[in-house]
This record gives sequence, structure tokens and C-alpha cells, in this order.
Amino acid sequence: MTACTLSTIKLASQARKYGLGLVFATQAPKGLHNQIPGNAATQFFGLIVFYARGDRFFYVVLTAFVMISAIMVSYTRARAESLIGSCRVGFMERPERLVLVILGALFNRMAPVLWIIAVLSTITVIHRIQYTWARTNGPEAVKSGQAA
Repeated sequence: MTACTLSTIKLASQARKYGLGLVFATQAPKGLHNQIPGNAATQFFGLIVFYARGDRFFYVVLTAFVMISAIMVSYTRARAESLIGSCRVGFMERPERLVLVILGALFNRMAPVLWIIAVLSTITVIHRIQYTWARTNGPEAVKSGQAA
């Protein structure tokens, strides 16, 4: 781990400790240490607390689902790229989620944003799994339905 990585991890954890948000923009998400997004992606926890305090259980569950599906988008890409080299399919990646969350916060329309992220992230995860399965088993196995 480089000195830059260590200082960035420390900065992200300190920001979380004091309730501050961080935005990291990168064109190479593989270069970002896995602890940094974990510390910076606490906006969903904040929404869970917000909805829980307002006794809105359905939105607590929806926000938790969005948080899990957002993690799964990155996870399926990382796992796919360990098998097939490149998996740049799907739509709802970090930049798109970040833009939607910012727009939802600016215009006080977080509930529709959560629905959009939930649906599109789930579609992205399914698409990546299907794409990786097709690439690892070959087109012949997918056409015949015998892919294992």
C-alpha cells in the first residue's frame, strides 16, 4: 500500500467519523482501495436512519436493498473481470448512482431516485451475470441450453 492510499483511507475514515461525505471520482475504479468506497458510501446508512426515525419501514427496506444492489454491481464486475478480462456491460455504475443521489438530495426527491437505482442496479447485476456466463461457456452452450 502506498503512502497516498494510506492517507486517503485515513481521510475517508475520519470523514465518516465526523459525519462528513466524500465524493471520489475516478476513471480506474480498480485503482481505488476497497476500504475507501466503504468509508465514503455511507449516504445509504444516513437514509436508513432518516427513514427509520420517520417510521417509514418500507423505505428502510428499499434503501437497504439499494445499498446491497449497489455493492453487487461492483462485486459482479470484479468477479467477472477475474474470469473474462473485461465486463463493461450494464448501466448503473458508481457515477450514475452518484449523480442520481445528488439530484435526489438537491430536489428533495429521494424516494423515486431509490426506486430507479434499485431497478437499474438489479438489471445491471443480472446482465453482468448473464454476460459472464455466456462468455465463459461459449455461445454454443448458451444456444443449446446446456451451459453449466
